[in-house]
Amino acid sequence: MPPNTDTDTDTDTDNATDKYTPLLTTALTTPRSTTRPDQPSPPQTTLLHTLESTLQSQPEEGKESALSQQTTAFLAAYPHGYPRAQWQNLISFLAFATKARLVALEDTAVRMLHAALERHADEEEGDGEGLRVLISCAAVWALVMGEELWERRGVGDEYELDGQGVGEERISRETWRLWIDRFQFVSLREDLDISTRELAAGAAAVMLRVG
Repeated sequence: MPPNTDTDTDTDTDNATDKYTPLLTTALTTPRSTTRPDQPSPPQTTLLHTLESTLQSQPEEGKESALSQQTTAFLAAYPHGYPRAQWQNLISFLAFATKARLVALEDTAVRMLHAALERHADEEEGDGEGLRVLISCAAVWALVMGEELWERRGVGDEYELDGQGVGEERISRETWRLWIDRFQFVSLREDLDISTRELAAGAAAVMLRVG
């Protein structure tokens, strides 16, 4: 009787997921660098090496989907569920891993930037801490790998979007400039704390280099 390959594949994926869960949990509490947010902190560097080793030890088939599955599960509660600092730690770790091409989470980054920077004013009312999480984590993505994100997902002018990037999140130049404007605006909002405003200002500066 031939082996049940579907069951074997499911088991392999479950085992891989089990390996990534502790890494992502640790990333929540592994502090990012606040003085150089565009550089991994020493503890993050160690954790990135651990992720790389874990990925290398897994069968090629299914390891990316297992990590993506677990990352999606962690982000299900976003922007709530964890303190803001822990979200920033996790997003910083994921951004560095994506920048190094250990994982492919560019689509996640694009969606988080959309969610943070294209909200209507009425959506922001009564959601102060949630807004701070959204803005600060979107800024972390831009600070860590804004240039790489444009290189991998930017498509130039708006009309060039048609017929391109099937199955991928893409960024038009118009959207990129909108995000820069929004980050600059947020950096001046006196109702937000200084750390969120500084992250927004830094993100805009990085994005201006390529947009």
